[in-house]
Amino acid sequence: MSDINLLPKNQGILVSKEHGIRVVRFIAFGILSFVVFFSLILFIIRIQSPLTSLKKQEASLLSTLTLSNTKMAKHLIIVDRLTTISTVLGKRPQLDTIVSAFLSKLPPNVTLISLQITLTKVQITGTSDSLLDINTFLNNLVLMVTKKEIIGRLVLQGLSFDAKKGTYNFILEATLL
Repeated sequence: MSDINLLPKNQGILVSKEHGIRVVRFIAFGILSFVVFFSLILFIIRIQSPLTSLKKQEASLLSTLTLSNTKMAKHLIIVDRLTTISTVLGKRPQLDTIVSAFLSKLPPNVTLISLQITLTKVQITGTSDSLLDINTFLNNLVLMVTKKEIIGRLVLQGLSFDAKKGTYNFILEATLL
């Protein structure tokens, strides 16, 4: 017996083409569904992820650190300046102490004309009507030298008499300790 085909040849091809289109549509729909589902999951994860807040926090901390670094640099400059000032003030003679020490030893009838202070010496120029008052002033200064108060050495550089005014002029040089 021979095989008889009751279906026309074109119909078999149409059925297989329709079946192929359904399969392709099904696969395309599956892939599309997978992509949509996967995109939604990634979107939800990204929204719930603290990454954006961490990035904002990182940016704010970096700006804070930058401000802190400038503040720290200013602070270090100020500390350095204060240290330098303290060093300079420590090396500088205490002028108020020196002047008040000399003025406290000055008798009432002795007048200071000039008081020149350097880092190591003090030069005193003065005048008085009496040699006794100049002697009292010199004795007070010699006492300071023996006690090692402010001055270590005292030299009388000059003593003169001004006949027109009737006064005695003196020049002293004291070496500071």
